[in-house]
Amino acid sequence: MGSGCVYKCSACGYSFEASVGVGFLYPDTYQETMAAARRGELGEKVQQFLSEHPDGALDPSYQIACCLSCKRYETVQDLTMYFFPDGLPEPPGQWSIAFPAEGENYVDPGTMQQQGKIYARYPHRCHSCGGKMKLLKRFSFQPLPCPNCRGKDLEPTRFINWD
Repeated sequence: MGSGCVYKCSACGYSFEASVGVGFLYPDTYQETMAAARRGELGEKVQQFLSEHPDGALDPSYQIACCLSCKRYETVQDLTMYFFPDGLPEPPGQWSIAFPAEGENYVDPGTMQQQGKIYARYPHRCHSCGGKMKLLKRFSFQPLPCPNCRGKDLEPTRFINWD
């Protein structure tokens, strides 16, 4: 299940919506992301990784990223590249009651983190200024520094669960 919230600065009014995690359709999202990567749509580095590691996997779950230049936040797909020294794990079976995905070919985020080895992190770029972005650690929604007024007033509000 994914979750999200709206962050809002009480000092200047800046806000952004963050949705993180995965949803019921994760197996489809995984397969679509892997296909796009193999076609080169996620860049040459990712395509080369999958060529060198045919049993590699990308984490398509959503995370919050912060631009190291302008400090803006965006919700992006994680896209960390994992390889499996002992071979690609078997799919976990039923993904959810709403979307069982039995027989589908995918690797869930928990398996990637527990059994996979990180090959590289995806080089996210800011849509505002083109700067490098850093994924925030997986966390419960905590206050963040406001990128607009540089205050520490960006508070999570209006929580949601999606899927």
